[in-house]
Amino acid sequence: MKVSELAANTAVPELELLILELSEAKTTSYGPMQSAKAKDDSGEVDLSLWNQQVGQFKAGDKIRLTKGWCKEYRGQLQVSAGKFGKLEKTGEASPAPPATKPKVPQGTPAKAGTPTGVVDSVTGRPLLERTVHGNHLRPTMSEIRGDWKTETYVQPDYEYNGVPVYKV
Repeated sequence: MKVSELAANTAVPELELLILELSEAKTTSYGPMQSAKAKDDSGEVDLSLWNQQVGQFKAGDKIRLTKGWCKEYRGQLQVSAGKFGKLEKTGEASPAPPATKPKVPQGTPAKAGTPTGVVDSVTGRPLLERTVHGNHLRPTMSEIRGDWKTETYVQPDYEYNGVPVYKV
């Protein structure tokens, strides 16, 4: 059986899954419980682990659910071994390839301190080019102060006692 073939309130004769992630174990009125996200090649499904199954599996484990049960919980399909089912580990996923840093194109970075042609509305001084910091641009002082709207030359919606008002 495949995840795409699951239906609420039906038996699951056999289902092979790969555990993607596990939540923290918690104690309910029915006993210890742990939720997991699992998938096969046709889709993802929520998996409930109960009692002795809690703590037996980890993310990346391949498991086989035999004689399980599928139900709908909070709008999502959820499978578990139920009273008569069996959940067993069949293997581990192949290790993920080592993470590599994305290559950043090498170019001439913007020269910090060059005028942009925009004047700060508070100080009247020309704003300087942002400086490159890692993969992020550092904000200008007017953006930090929050008066950046005046630099975009947006007309106020109306004035109240001589104060421009902008609708947000």
